[in-house]
Amino acid sequence: MDSPSDADQDGAKKRIEGSTGVMEESEAQKRRFPRPSDDVVRKASHWLEHVEHQEGIEHVEVVDVEKLTYDDFFLNYMVKNVPVVIRGVTENWKCRQEWVDANGQPNLPFLREKFGNGQAFVHRKDTQTGQDQVEWCRFDAFLDHWEIDEKDPWYWKDWHFVAEFSEYGAYQCPVYFQDDWLNHYYDVTRRHSTARSERMETSDYRFVYMGKKGTKTNLHTDVAKSYSWSANVCGQKKWLLLPPPYAGFLRDRYGQGTASTFDEDPTLFPNIESAWNKALQVYQEAGDIIFVPSGWYHSVENTKDTISINHNWFNAVNLHWIASHVNLEETQAERAIEDCRELTSPEEFQQLVQQNVYANIGINKPMLAHLVELAVHVQSSCSMGREYSATETEELTAWHRFIHAALQKANGVPGCFAPSVM
Repeated sequence: MDSPSDADQDGAKKRIEGSTGVMEESEAQKRRFPRPSDDVVRKASHWLEHVEHQEGIEHVEVVDVEKLTYDDFFLNYMVKNVPVVIRGVTENWKCRQEWVDANGQPNLPFLREKFGNGQAFVHRKDTQTGQDQVEWCRFDAFLDHWEIDEKDPWYWKDWHFVAEFSEYGAYQCPVYFQDDWLNHYYDVTRRHSTARSERMETSDYRFVYMGKKGTKTNLHTDVAKSYSWSANVCGQKKWLLLPPPYAGFLRDRYGQGTASTFDEDPTLFPNIESAWNKALQVYQEAGDIIFVPSGWYHSVENTKDTISINHNWFNAVNLHWIASHVNLEETQAERAIEDCRELTSPEEFQQLVQQNVYANIGINKPMLAHLVELAVHVQSSCSMGREYSATETEELTAWHRFIHAALQKANGVPGCFAPSVM
């Protein structure tokens, strides 16, 4: 992804900020984040302060959507950083009705007719070397290969479908995942930017994936330690997830590399069997959504021909994960170009550092500061325009206190997190 230019960010910020220095009400009302109840906020504040990880998790829970309130999800999964599969969310989605044929398979004629000119990355094996190859590809070319080649399946990944076909309305983001500061930032800055990318790589973190049985993604954590959610439009996926306390088991004997599968050579990865013993396995069926928390290594295999919708996202709850990761990347970037320090001014050196951080993880410290500022303004602005009862005022205050505590926990993030923003 290309980093938004400083001029784009400054221009967007000036348009977003009114004379009072905050997002104008008309702009803020275009996005409202869900808010948990007062009682849940108080319980969550305790977890935020005292608990980093849940240990001893033996399985991934599967919960019916009718039995899962936003409060339940917020406290038991989001705040506690625990995965869950939610069943029955997607039944009325347009994509589930139109992208899937009567046999539960991808509706290739419909997809080709409606979206054949779409573009994204395709992952495939080089026929001579066996190495993974990544190429920019049209969707109709991908479908051509899907229909004629059974032995060399390609995997269609990271398709910015919402940005490319914004009028189609394929699905509705479930309420559990709507407190999404990351995609809100991209929506606002893209709406106000005068620059337009010729490709969709810079648009958001909302993706469509499509792969035949056997296609897979190796062990990884999500971008910048964000949350993710993934919905199966059709097909089935097998997930293997490793809780964050055991991530060290994936390191090689030299402490430099990380295992890409649980089948690595134990002489090079001496703790890989221990990692496997701590991993959680769950199958995601058609219509299921899985929530993947911050810092969980996971691998994913399509066990049937599958189309899925995937979002990366974060908010106040896991912001400290993002800030810590950005700070770590910044330190590593500084070390990598230390020999350039004497050849540049301090400002130029820091600009190089931030460019490298963005190139590595898709976000850097200035972008994170701007992103958080926009989100906090929305949280504040949503209380404008009407009077609240005494109970509602207390609840609003408790929520704002929670956000402020979460921002304070995000050590090293620039000073736009001062209490005055609330």
